[in-house]
Amino acid sequence: MDKLIITCATAWEEGYEGVEGLRVPKTAKEIADSVRQARDAGASVAHVHEPHSKEGAPPHSTGVGGWLEVAELIRQGADIIYEHGQDGRPYFPRQLTSRARPPGQTQQTFDLGIEKPEMIAFSLNALDFVRVQRHIYIHGTREEFERDMRLCCEKGVKPAFEVWNSGSFFNLQWLEDRGLVDKPYWLTCFFAGRGGMSGPANIDELLARLKLMPQGAMWQVAVWCGVKGRATTKDQLAMAAYAIAMGGHVRVGMEDNPFYWDGVPAESNAQMVERIANIARQLGREIASPDEARKMLGLSLRSARV
Repeated sequence: MDKLIITCATAWEEGYEGVEGLRVPKTAKEIADSVRQARDAGASVAHVHEPHSKEGAPPHSTGVGGWLEVAELIRQGADIIYEHGQDGRPYFPRQLTSRARPPGQTQQTFDLGIEKPEMIAFSLNALDFVRVQRHIYIHGTREEFERDMRLCCEKGVKPAFEVWNSGSFFNLQWLEDRGLVDKPYWLTCFFAGRGGMSGPANIDELLARLKLMPQGAMWQVAVWCGVKGRATTKDQLAMAAYAIAMGGHVRVGMEDNPFYWDGVPAESNAQMVERIANIARQLGREIASPDEARKMLGLSLRSARV
């Protein structure tokens, strides 16, 4: 069995506004320090969103400068695979509250040619999030998928596909038929998000998706808990254990669940990564280093890029 890739979804407070006692990193320096600590605990991939602005405004407000600052600080502090959250897509569909987005209405959020992450997340579904006081719909058309995949090919950035339900595989096949994606595919199977797009966090839902998994795919599980998720921390750990035992991989971190136990805020992202690494070792699974993960994912080694 391959070594385990642990992804740390380091920071994104969206959805947890107003929740007291959370230790979610917000500034570029806080995010970079958290990534370094997670790397030391066993993470080989950092899934990173844009930092909050100096005034404390939420993500999406700092622009290209925010992305560049956090990327540079992360690379100075840790050898880790750097993956943008999908709000760092070159042309991200505009987020509209409580209504659908007109086709083609996008905003340019980043230039992959300037900063060039190793990977960038792409949802294969339209997004439908329920938050405490609002509903969020983010739609992407297949034409937009094709455009963004061509740009990833041009810039040498690997897409990290988000699979929220079984319908995702239709869109992946669409891209594969057009020669726009290369194996091995890297798929994150999400569970228990609040909204109409995500299935429950249980083994039956995981097995249903694995039956549709294309050849040449590598996969990890990500479970949403707390205010923006429907799962408990116990559910999250059970799904992680299933994935580890079945040859999959695991994503954890404060973006998905800022609580170490339900109602008890995590001290750090590293604390959650360390717990997954310990579970893996108890199950006889070794932990992949960043360069080992790069080889598994078909990425260039860091020494070849610097």
